[in-house]
Amino acid sequence: NNVVRLKFDHRGDRYSMQLRGYYRNDSLIHPGGITTDTILRDFGLEFTPVFKSAASSHQQRANVDLRNYLALKSGDRSFGMASRHLYSIAHRLYRESDSLASLYPAVFIDSSQTSDRFNFASIYNGGGVYVGSNRFNANAYIGATYWATRSSGPVMDTTEIDLRSEMNWIGNSFELMNEFYFNISGAYNGISNNARICYNTRKLQAVARLEFSALPPTPFQRYYFANNYQYNKTDVSLEKNLILSASAKYKVNNVHYVIGDIEQLTLSGLYQVSDSTWEVNNATLGALQLKLGGHFNWKKWNFDPRLVYTLGGDGYLPDVQGFLRIYVKSRLFEAKRLELLLGVEGSYFSAFSRKVYVPVLDAFRWSTNPDISGPISNVHAFITMGIDGFRLFARYENIGYFWNDQLNLEMMGYPIASQRIRAGITWNFVN
Repeated sequence: NNVVRLKFDHRGDRYSMQLRGYYRNDSLIHPGGITTDTILRDFGLEFTPVFKSAASSHQQRANVDLRNYLALKSGDRSFGMASRHLYSIAHRLYRESDSLASLYPAVFIDSSQTSDRFNFASIYNGGGVYVGSNRFNANAYIGATYWATRSSGPVMDTTEIDLRSEMNWIGNSFELMNEFYFNISGAYNGISNNARICYNTRKLQAVARLEFSALPPTPFQRYYFANNYQYNKTDVSLEKNLILSASAKYKVNNVHYVIGDIEQLTLSGLYQVSDSTWEVNNATLGALQLKLGGHFNWKKWNFDPRLVYTLGGDGYLPDVQGFLRIYVKSRLFEAKRLELLLGVEGSYFSAFSRKVYVPVLDAFRWSTNPDISGPISNVHAFITMGIDGFRLFARYENIGYFWNDQLNLEMMGYPIASQRIRAGITWNFVN
């Protein structure tokens, strides 16, 4: 994977701007799962036969987000004109060579080789006004988005007109934030709102959040013409999402703190992949999660425990999830400029329902009668060394492969991962 991020800000008396950029490029090999587990324990994953011997995908994503602010009145109470310009592009190529007629319900182009492409591009231009003071900031935009998508069929495109607004108010101990979106034309009058209220004192930080949305499926879920999947949905319904949550962080002292969180998630009208297209699941899926964690320190030792308990979720989420991170943080040599971080991470997941991964669509299928994965525990070890903005890190992952049942599947056809080593560098340039 290659990821590049760009951040640039300019603040002036009359004109200010924010520029954000993002690029990601990754390639994946898709084995399609193992065909048998009879030799897995003796020969390992590397020599276990798989369903797909020649299937891979390559993806590229990029976006640029530019915001401009022109102050008509500056000072403690300001207002002015604002504009936002957002450009996004995505490309996915999926290739597979096999006897495809025996693997898929339908073949539309070639029965021995697939080369599916999906391209998506969108550009948004919006203008509006903003007001601001030491405690209050708000803006509102009306804008137009033009997007186009193409696969093996005709180009699908549309223009959407929408209204967006953001608001932030800061009191002595309270902070209120709200983000609103409403589609006027072109996207089925989709709507979303995200509201948060925060309470902060020297010891306690509390947050309550209400988020709801009713949005259409993505263009990829509506239009796609490829070798094994072809669909063009004209009867589109909205996916509904409701999240209610409350969290609190209590500082025992300058080092130790405890975190608690409760979250209720309700989903309905979700689009889920089937054998030939995306279908609406009219059932309502709900889950209640209770989370407890914190950070504790003893000399150079640091402990980050976290426990998650889930009620509901139709078994797709584990009832119990546990995490523990233990690490030592220190500075070396006489100048104390080299920072060293050395530690381990542990995790535990109780039984959960396995999903089915569909590589050709890069999507998961939720089975009505899923198999159950047994409990899984795991450990990773890591080390990080850095000076100023430069960091070198390495991780030895999946040490739990030594004691877990190697026949246990995380997804249908995909056993638990074996040991691996990751290494990399990060370099932050700050001017």
